[in-house]
Amino acid sequence: RRYGVPFFYGTIYEGGLCEMNAISVNTGSDQQAIPLLEWSFKNLGKKVFYIGADYIAPRNIGIWTRYLAKQNGGEVVGEDYYPLDVTDFSTAIAKIQAAKPDYVHSCLVGGPHMSFYRQWAAAGMLHKIPIVSVVFGGGNEHMALTPEETDGIIVAYNYFEELDTPENKVFLAKVDAVAGKDRPYVNGIAFGGYSGPMIWADEAKDAGSFE
Repeated sequence: RRYGVPFFYGTIYEGGLCEMNAISVNTGSDQQAIPLLEWSFKNLGKKVFYIGADYIAPRNIGIWTRYLAKQNGGEVVGEDYYPLDVTDFSTAIAKIQAAKPDYVHSCLVGGPHMSFYRQWAAAGMLHKIPIVSVVFGGGNEHMALTPEETDGIIVAYNYFEELDTPENKVFLAKVDAVAGKDRPYVNGIAFGGYSGPMIWADEAKDAGSFE
């Protein structure tokens, strides 16, 4: 705002900013939460437990969870938030077990919070109560954790590397040519990081100037 320059935001955006120079090139959280939770209330059950990191985006997605529960005849049977440095989720797991939800909606993020999924599986819960998420995998949690700790977690993203389309194969071949075959997994957040500079480049070409 101070310098009047465009700001391209490449990751999932929680919404709420009124700023003409800010351009969100990825999904709004509602664009992932709505299809994920509508599917979940239809296919997994009406009772959801929401667990998230304690900052603005997960709290806004918590609002969407409560709203969509009402819209789909569901119920939020628990809602819990944890600081980003928490690694012990034994209390959280006990709360979820006591609430007996049909599924868990997780908005836990970051390295320490990966402990939840590991502890959830160790408690024998992975195949008892399903987990859905709009953020799991955004930090490549599915690459850091084992299949035994994550198999069955359901996510909604605007992009998956596994998309089997001719266009995606061409895109990934270009990525490999630049980044090498040993590059990290390309997820929805990485795709937003790609889209922002590309959109900016198109605008610079149209304007005929970097200014």
